[in-house]
Amino acid sequence: KIEYQDEAGNTAASVTNTNFTYDLTTAAPTLATPAASSTDNVAINIDFTLPEAASSGTVKMTFTHTSGTADNNAPHIITFNSNFETASQHTTTLTGTDLSVNANVLSVNTNTNDALVEGAIYSVTIEYQDVVGNTAASVTNTNFTYDLTTAAPTLATPAENSIDNGTLAIDFTLPEAASSGTVKMTFTRTSGTADNNAPHIITFNSNFETAAQHTNDLDGSDLGANANVSSVDTNPNDALVDGAIYSVKIEYQDEAGNTAASVTNTTFTYDITAPTISSTAPAQDAT
Repeated sequence: KIEYQDEAGNTAASVTNTNFTYDLTTAAPTLATPAASSTDNVAINIDFTLPEAASSGTVKMTFTHTSGTADNNAPHIITFNSNFETASQHTTTLTGTDLSVNANVLSVNTNTNDALVEGAIYSVTIEYQDVVGNTAASVTNTNFTYDLTTAAPTLATPAENSIDNGTLAIDFTLPEAASSGTVKMTFTRTSGTADNNAPHIITFNSNFETAAQHTNDLDGSDLGANANVSSVDTNPNDALVDGAIYSVKIEYQDEAGNTAASVTNTTFTYDITAPTISSTAPAQDAT
């Protein structure tokens, strides 16, 4: 309030302004995505919140290379425009191949190339300065991986040119964690006895979606009869056929949503018939 009394001694006059805030600190922002220890691909989801309005040109996101594939152009410092300077949640999608291609980006201060590098690992910092001009506040999430490729799985068994019977030994390895419902094993009949129900496409459940080696036994007479199998897409019989020869493929899609990767072993024979032995000489009951 400001007040005064004139020289004539009249009643003092005043005016009052309310809700003045004495502010010495820029309140810390929050950064939901990219999250710590997360992975994303070309379309990078951005989600952060400013608890206070920002001074013009002070809202910045920095991708700093920390490990993985080298990025000689890092750090990549993105300055957002006035759309992202309000005290609120801000979400958008950045393009990893050109960080400047976004209606909310004012500029990218980088070293000639605005693209992140496949396989590089970054820390991601969001920072801003409040409208009072206090020291900038920031928050950093670490170990963000920029990933454009689903790493190829390996399939140990069923092996190339192998034979198995009613109990099929399964052994495969995923080098990355898989997106839900994308780990599939396909038996495609290629020769031998006909299989009118092939291909048999097995989808494994979340037990087999981790980045790890996965082993189990499938029942050739009922491929769906397994605690790790979510479903079998076949037409309509889940059984392999005795004497049929199959190619066996394991495939999955990584959590970043990149194109699925697969590996195929060929000439796997499903054989559940014991061999017969015949003898021509000496003949039965011969002397």
